[in-house]
Amino acid sequence: MITFNSQNLFASGPATLDAHSPALRTAETPNHLGDGVTLLAAGREPRRFTQHGVLVADTPAQLNALIAAIDAQIDGLPHDLVDDRQSLTAACVMTELKTQPVTAVGPRFKCDYTLTYVAPQ
Repeated sequence: MITFNSQNLFASGPATLDAHSPALRTAETPNHLGDGVTLLAAGREPRRFTQHGVLVADTPAQLNALIAAIDAQIDGLPHDLVDDRQSLTAACVMTELKTQPVTAVGPRFKCDYTLTYVAPQ
């Protein structure tokens, strides 16, 4: 079970959370000796997480309310992110929610989504 800001907003359907390694900011300049380039390290970027999942509800209105509750967490404030193995990443910021169109699945409705988080080093 994935939670963000102590809220269980993703339990209606399956979800996976992928952690990405912090990237190194770099700049390339021509090597003054001729061949190749000189690579300049410019610090590390923050760690990013990508969550993929499906939200499920009995009605489109309930599904839209769940999407709105997730949208409300994109507030620029750091919160705790807990993955399905109960690993805690403190001070994560939810930065983006992408949703697919709502579709009927039998008597219920679903929406595939992708969430992006950023965490400090």
